[in-house]
Amino acid sequence: MILFNFHHIAFDGNSIDLFLDDLQLAYTKNHYENLLLQYIDYSVQERELDTSAAEEYWKDLLNDYDADKSLQLGYSNIVNGKSATRQLRTGKGSSFQFQLDHDVIHHMFKHANEAQTTMFQLGLTTYYLFLYKLTNGDVDLCVGSIHLNRYRYELKNLIGMFANTLPYRLRLDPTAPFYRTLLKVKQMSLEIFQNSYLPYQNILQLIQKQQRHKLLLALLIQTTFHFESSSNQEFIDLDDALLCQLKNTNLISFTKNASQFDLTISMNHDIHRQSLSCLFEYSTDLFDEQTIKLMAEQYQILLMQLFSPTSSFDLKTKPVYELSILLPYEMQFINELQRADVDFRHRKQNIYEAFLQRVMEHPQKLAIILDEQSLTYSEALHCVQHLSIHLNQQCGVKHGQIVCQCVERSVEMVIGILAILACGSCYCPLNPNDPELRLQSLVKSTETSCLLVHSQTFKQFENLNSQHISNIVDVTEFIITNFLQLCSNDQADTLSNLDMSIQDFSFIIFTSGSTGAPKAIQISQENFMFYNDSYYSLKVWSQNDNIIQLAQSSYDVHIGEIVGSLIKGASLIMLHVNGNLDMSYLSAVIQEKQITSLEIVPMLALLLGEFLENLNQPHRLKSLRSIIFGGMS
Repeated sequence: MILFNFHHIAFDGNSIDLFLDDLQLAYTKNHYENLLLQYIDYSVQERELDTSAAEEYWKDLLNDYDADKSLQLGYSNIVNGKSATRQLRTGKGSSFQFQLDHDVIHHMFKHANEAQTTMFQLGLTTYYLFLYKLTNGDVDLCVGSIHLNRYRYELKNLIGMFANTLPYRLRLDPTAPFYRTLLKVKQMSLEIFQNSYLPYQNILQLIQKQQRHKLLLALLIQTTFHFESSSNQEFIDLDDALLCQLKNTNLISFTKNASQFDLTISMNHDIHRQSLSCLFEYSTDLFDEQTIKLMAEQYQILLMQLFSPTSSFDLKTKPVYELSILLPYEMQFINELQRADVDFRHRKQNIYEAFLQRVMEHPQKLAIILDEQSLTYSEALHCVQHLSIHLNQQCGVKHGQIVCQCVERSVEMVIGILAILACGSCYCPLNPNDPELRLQSLVKSTETSCLLVHSQTFKQFENLNSQHISNIVDVTEFIITNFLQLCSNDQADTLSNLDMSIQDFSFIIFTSGSTGAPKAIQISQENFMFYNDSYYSLKVWSQNDNIIQLAQSSYDVHIGEIVGSLIKGASLIMLHVNGNLDMSYLSAVIQEKQITSLEIVPMLALLLGEFLENLNQPHRLKSLRSIIFGGMS
């Protein structure tokens, strides 16, 4: 028995077929044709080759490409408490393979023939579209692919390592139809073929010079695509002997546990069987098997839309942004949401009036809970009315005016928000974790005359120099001082007589803005009430829920958690300062307070799940009936 084992440094994939052909010829005919050229000749010629034209091409193709960015592909693993996207790869990997439907295969070849493109170009186009959908709209995509690099006729029959990994960078136009995108990929592929002789290391050096920083070899190309046609010939006849390709038999089981890139899709066309298989090879530092299987389903959904004979998607006219990778059960869920019976035509009640109605319905129900502190709905209203009357009569806060609040997680935060809204004013949250200069800049930009703080945040505004600020109110001190005092009927009537409209702005949120300067986003009372109504109409929340407040005050979600729960009669569970970052405390609160609903970002959900998995205490989340995932991962 003779076993041939080839090292990749000397043999590329094409060389194996050349070797087998030569072996068969020499064994059966006792003849071997000596070639005039050898791989060493190519190696010498490559070093002397003028690469200036190719260098200019690659500079132009990769100009302005952000080589440091990570593709947001739905990574599912956390390494040492940090996102796997930021970790160096160990090289460990796995793979998942599936077969494509015969009708899809037939139409893929049909469209490739009509467009006069190769199957590689067609498959690569579908992969660009898949990445575009998977990354929520990233249009600047760079996919690697292994090029044979036998760009001259003399190289076709040489054995050696010619293969070259090349970056295929595409600026995708989502408004273009599939055929136009396919032809764009075809043109790029032809141009890359003409300049494929420049080694990948040299291309990387060009990028390093352009971007002036050291770049890891694996960083520019994070994902690759390959297409290969083979006859799947398992045995080669050598007259009195058979040569068996072990990789295609059951004699030896190969388990691939390495991955050079984050994600690789390989399409293999079996000419003999007329089948087309897809192999997802992935880094286990980033993905688990369940995530990859889900992505494989999504990719098949995309291919079905493009190439199924029953698909209504027109490849020549419809823009590619209309494609979807939603799975059937996800589509069903969305359709059910769209059929929800919510009346968006009439909305007369404002936020404060809705809160008053809940107080009248169940005054003794617990409204706000923070560790051992709690307020019933009637007690919360008492505090809100006292503070709002003070803001209106003593601080001169008027209807429609912006009032800023910089308060840590606390019962006072809730009282302050409701008091501002009870005045008919617009609530503007300030994050206590922001730098002092940013906080002061936001205060000045709102031109507010009143600022709500408490003892933990007061010092951040001691040096505030604003001609507009006339009152800084310590909410904690005010509540403690006035809690036992009663509001007179005249004072309560003052709030009722305020001329408030459902069209008034209720909140103003500052985002970072595309330029880096804070950008103000205003939300009307009407819009917020409709948004909140939809949550309850869909039974995402109910008045019987215990809703936990997780989001920071710089995100609009915290308004929905706080105000949205109290104007519908639910119980609001607050956390102490930085309690959202302490997984032990957070999970204990969920269990002890019997939290039924929470809104959480995926990263925090992963950290919480991993923490409970390590403790073997998943039952801490047993009370949850509704979980909303949103925001950045």
